[in-house]
Amino acid sequence: MILTSLAFVVGQFWLVFRHLKNRRRPAMPTREIVRIDAIPVGGSRVFEYPEPRAFRILVRLDQSTFVAYAQQCTHLACPVIPDPAAGVLHCPCHHGLFDLRTGQPLAGPPRRALQRVTLKIEDGHVFATGVEGG
Repeated sequence: MILTSLAFVVGQFWLVFRHLKNRRRPAMPTREIVRIDAIPVGGSRVFEYPEPRAFRILVRLDQSTFVAYAQQCTHLACPVIPDPAAGVLHCPCHHGLFDLRTGQPLAGPPRRALQRVTLKIEDGHVFATGVEGG
């Protein structure tokens, strides 16, 4: 009984600590990814954000819609490959599929969504402005 109560109290402190730590997280940098006209509809571009070796993938869905996600599958970190015609990101390692518009897992072993990169389109350029999830 005492161990259960202690574990509960420690867990509560851990949740408070994580909340306070996340609140103090500095704003992410805004960084240009690419000119809009450099990516055709259905095209993609790999980029690093917010730091080197944090690989992300930008996909142009239509004339005005872009999405960007972490390029690593949430199952075992294999690189995901966009298939805009099918509306998915495919992980070739274990045949995982993610919805291209939301990053949510659709099939295979992945159970968590891909981290989403927030984007801003301004003056004919696509900018990364932050990361959500994960």
